Amino acid sequence: RLGKGGMTGGILWGLATDGERAYVAIQDLDLPNNRADGSINAVDVATGRLLWRMANPPEACKDRPKGCFTGMTAPVTAMPGVVFEGSLDGHLRAFNAESGSVMWAFDAVRDFTGLNGIVGRGGSISYAGVTLANGFAYQTTGYSSYGSGMAGNVFIAFAPATPK
Repeated sequence: RLGKGGMTGGILWGLATDGERAYVAIQDLDLPNNRADGSINAVDVATGRLLWRMANPPEACKDRPKGCFTGMTAPVTAMPGVVFEGSLDGHLRAFNAESGSVMWAFDAVRDFTGLNGIVGRGGSISYAGVTLANGFAYQTTGYSSYGSGMAGNVFIAFAPATPK
């Protein structure tokens, strides 16, 4: 058992595997205290043994707009060596597939000027995981539903870093 489960809690939108490990995002909803705690977990698919667990830090919502929760509800995306997970706190994180350590994090809760010149606002990440295609990573941001999440309307494309 990786989480408490329940209404809008537990595993919500999907997990990923690399054939050896299953990567599972969890949201444990605590309605009386109006909070959701999140974690990403790696499980050995052959034995079911928990290999690592990285909890989303509670301070991730410090100084955030109303609706910020630390639940991890987005589907997990895995590629060799890296696991991507978005959070209701508006961060997209890349985790080391073997250890669970955070390799990279991006805070989407801010304004973006689109290619069309229109300003959009990033927010919570849920329901849609990272899409990997042609060397890019794509993520939607701005989920808000049922009183949780920070609204927004941004679709972000991440390009690989170029060496200096």
